Parts: sequence; structure tokens; C-alpha cells
Amino acid sequence: MKTLTIFALLAFALVVPVLGQKRARHRVAEVDPLTEVTGAERPDADGWVLIASSDETFFRYRPGKTIRPAANIREFWIKSDFAHSLKEQSQVIEFRTRLNLNVKGYDHYVYNMGLWKVDCRLQRYTLERTVEYDVFGRVLDDYAGPRGAASPVPDSVGEIIVTKICSSK
Repeated sequence: MKTLTIFALLAFALVVPVLGQKRARHRVAEVDPLTEVTGAERPDADGWVLIASSDETFFRYRPGKTIRPAANIREFWIKSDFAHSLKEQSQVIEFRTRLNLNVKGYDHYVYNMGLWKVDCRLQRYTLERTVEYDVFGRVLDDYAGPRGAASPVPDSVGEIIVTKICSSK
């Protein structure tokens, strides 16, 4: 139970501020990427499409993979890629070190996958699961369990993602 609590705190401290508060460098397109793919939003080789970005991180999703368990609820995966950001890696290592968590492999940490659940009526989201990967595709950490509903900060990456997902048909 203590380990789960530490992981939940870690996930909330690492992921929610990153996604909910980072200022968006730009809005990637005014066209809703869930209904139309423009030239700037073409899927990569694995089918991931850019939905938003910040100074050091690119946020991608897979069109057509959004689940709707209820009329106002959307569940989907977001891939957060910061492969070219040594600053992001060092911040994660420093944070994990302060919490006495394993840092093995985090010098090669390049992306994470987050399972988002958005309530479009309330404009709130939770992160249901986060899986962290290194450059070789190995799992560094995997933590599950909802980590508190939050309203996205205005003009943030989180707001862009919630708005685009909820405006899809």
C-alpha cells in the first residue's frame, strides 16, 4: 500500500503539472485532428498524431482510438515525447532521487504513455495510468489508478488536449 501511495504521489506530481500547467508553445492546428487530419497532423509511422506541444514535449494521440463509455466521457492514450530534452530527463531523475525512487535507466527516459479520462461536460480530466519508457522501448515504471480530477490550466497543453478531444464528433 505504501508503494502504491508513493507511485500515486509521484505520478500526480510529475504528470499533472506537466500536462495541466505547461504553456503551449503553439496550437498545432485549428482543424480538429479527431475529425480531419491536415498536413501538419499526419500520423507518424506508428499512427500517432500531434495534438499539442510545449517547449520541450510533443503530445500525440491515435485518431479513432478514443473510447466513449458515456456520452460526456472520453478515454484515450496520450504519448508524451521529450526525446530531445535533457532538461526533462534531469528533472525527472532529480525528483525521483528526492523521493528515494529507482532512477535506473532514467538517463535514457524519452517518453511516457498516459491514459486520460476526460469529462467533457465538467471540463475535467484524470490520469488513469502512466507508463514510462526508455529510448530502447523498455518500461521504466508503470503506475495505475486515478490521480485526482483536475481542471486544465487556461492556455496550457492540458486545455488544448481537453478542448480538442471534447470537440470531436
